[in-house]
Amino acid sequence: MESNAQSVWCDDSSGTYREASLKDEHNVVLNPVVTNKEAIEQFSQLSNQFINSYQQLESQITDLNEQLAAQTAAKELKAQENERLAQRLQTIVGTLPNGVIVIDGHGVVSEANTVAANMLNYSGDLVGVSWIEIISQAFAPRSDDGHEISLIDGRRIKVETQAIGREPGQIVTLTDLTDTRKVQEHQSREQRLSVIGKMMASLAHQIRTPLSAALLYSGQLSSPRVTKEKVIEFQRHMTQSLKQLEHHVSDMLLFASGGVAKSERFTVKELVSAINTQVLINPLVDVDIEFNQSLVDINERFLYGNLQALLGALSNIIDNAIHACKGNQAVGKITAISMDIESAANNTLCLSISDNGCGITEQQQTQIFEPFFTGKSKGTGLGLAVVKTIITNFKGDVQVSSKPNKGTCFVIHLPLIEQNAIPQKHIPEAVIPMGGA
Repeated sequence: MESNAQSVWCDDSSGTYREASLKDEHNVVLNPVVTNKEAIEQFSQLSNQFINSYQQLESQITDLNEQLAAQTAAKELKAQENERLAQRLQTIVGTLPNGVIVIDGHGVVSEANTVAANMLNYSGDLVGVSWIEIISQAFAPRSDDGHEISLIDGRRIKVETQAIGREPGQIVTLTDLTDTRKVQEHQSREQRLSVIGKMMASLAHQIRTPLSAALLYSGQLSSPRVTKEKVIEFQRHMTQSLKQLEHHVSDMLLFASGGVAKSERFTVKELVSAINTQVLINPLVDVDIEFNQSLVDINERFLYGNLQALLGALSNIIDNAIHACKGNQAVGKITAISMDIESAANNTLCLSISDNGCGITEQQQTQIFEPFFTGKSKGTGLGLAVVKTIITNFKGDVQVSSKPNKGTCFVIHLPLIEQNAIPQKHIPEAVIPMGGA
């Protein structure tokens, strides 16, 4: 049975100590005698062990203090470096020509540089203000804003947003494009004015010819010798001449104005319907439309620009294709009009128009979009120049590929926008961060 005895030291009145074992409070058992010398040695040994342990502990504490000091110094150095970087970044942001606004996950401005405040002409400090409130006080969208947004003072800015990594919120970048647009408009106007002389000389001839024909046919209608069949024929010729005249005048006006017209939002479905009803109306021309809806729901895809101007541009390309087919001594046939979303990631509508006509040489392809360049004997050279201008106003591009005697293909890329990208007030939804209401 295990003993519960405890050891104690007892003086036996002879100057020596005995180690005793306490079994209980009534029984004490004396162990063999321990002399003073042995006790001192044991005490000394224990003392030395304690001193060594204390020294080791003291050494460990010293090492820990050194490590802590090193870590503290490193943290302070890192904090100083971060502060320097923050100050440097703040200085850089402050010197940028763009307005920069940081919006937190609740839609409240947490940071903003001076350029942003000046650009928005906001009366107070932007920090701490709801972005929705800033929009209501600083923005005054107009129907002709296009891809920019108008401010209350009339200036137009470009608004771009970017997420702040994993942190909720957005960085909003504001770019003032007012002066840029004025310079571009001035250059475009000067360029158009510089060629106005060429246009008038060419256009006078192109207008006089169909106008003279229309007058000639209209004069014949009053003759009593003209049969009913001839009247119908003269009316048809007169209508064609007037339509040709209208086409030339429309091209002239579009070119003179730079293709600028009121922009609006319309769906791809509306574009396809308009092409069927307003462009492909010539029964003598075999035209097919191929539209690929596999990548996106067309009811939710929109374009932004002037629909009628775009239809006019497509008509000009089709007219050229018809002429090219006739020039190749073939039946006036356009192989196809195919419309397809080039890539969902690029948000682009690819509209191609192909023909099986006489084709265009490489030299002509480099000049085909220049004003007054034409391969027709009776052309104004404005048709494709107008096409280029209209597509540019859509923020798109048009390209041509052709080989002589093998046909030509025009490819138009137009940017698509989401259903709510240009709401009623014409402020892109991307301007409003999540949770900003």
